[in-house]
Amino acid sequence: GNKGVAVSVRSSATTEDQKDASFAGQHATFLNVVGVDSMLDAVRKCWASLYTDRACVYRGNAQVPHRDAIMALVVQVMVEPAAAGTAFSVELSTN
Repeated sequence: GNKGVAVSVRSSATTEDQKDASFAGQHATFLNVVGVDSMLDAVRKCWASLYTDRACVYRGNAQVPHRDAIMALVVQVMVEPAAAGTAFSVELSTN
């Protein structure tokens, strides 16, 4: 592969973005990761972040069973954006 290509390693957990709990920032994300060894290390650390004290306490406080917490990872090539932002949506019929 391209050893000089920077990627991001991002988490997506089954327990995220619930009606009464948002896990934004609870799990690790790694940006500008270069090289296979660094990427594999970031993957391991990202998966391990599902079990940090912070994530476990947050799940406990939100009454989310630990056995329900399953994580997938996304590895994406980094891009140089001209602009960036975040959008949130809400299902109005349930809120």
